[in-house]
Amino acid sequence: MTSALSSLKTINTLAFLRGLVEASRSLEKRPVPPKPLVALSRDCGAGGEEVAEILSQRLGVGCYDKTLLDAIARSAGTDPYLMGELDEKVAHLRDAWVMSLLTNQPILNEHFRNHLVNVVLGLTGTGGVIVGRGAHLILAGKPMLRLRIAGSPEACAKRVAEAENLPLAEALEQVRRVNHERAHFVWEHFHSRLNDPTQFDLAVNTDHIPPAQAAELALSAMAAKGLSVPLSPR
Repeated sequence: MTSALSSLKTINTLAFLRGLVEASRSLEKRPVPPKPLVALSRDCGAGGEEVAEILSQRLGVGCYDKTLLDAIARSAGTDPYLMGELDEKVAHLRDAWVMSLLTNQPILNEHFRNHLVNVVLGLTGTGGVIVGRGAHLILAGKPMLRLRIAGSPEACAKRVAEAENLPLAEALEQVRRVNHERAHFVWEHFHSRLNDPTQFDLAVNTDHIPPAQAAELALSAMAAKGLSVPLSPR
């Protein structure tokens, strides 16, 4: 956990949990319109991280990636009181999610799974752009945008090779390996396919549409769904 937390710079995960507990109380009242919420799934090298950052800035909400979610979920167990409070506040959301599964329950480590699901559900009170970790499935049915950023392995490998100064063949191998791991995670733990278009509101192929324009399409899709889109200046 130490290595994971070290990559989070100065974020205090327990303080973050306290914020989620406070924000989750708004779930019981809901007089205020919910803040924008986006669950973003992406292929390796497709530019999903760039799209997530743009949306985070334009919508004025946080961006939560895999590393952050995993670290928070793991560190959640270090404060039983906070985790118990969050668990109580989002229990009805989690129960509805579990009941919606038509196959076996997810096979994540039970404690980690509960923490991860609680943290993701807790973000319904704060808003945010959540990258990966099956958030588009955990939050299905909530007022949000489920976004898929995809690309061909060849185009994605070219981006990875340029960004990381790798030989193209090595970058292509990395793209295929990471995509396989992500697809395996979603299938094993949520029994869903990442290439199932019915699980997303919008899918964008960045082979032809650059990430900046993909973000604009996502904002338009949110408006088309009738979601509140309070935009910050570019």
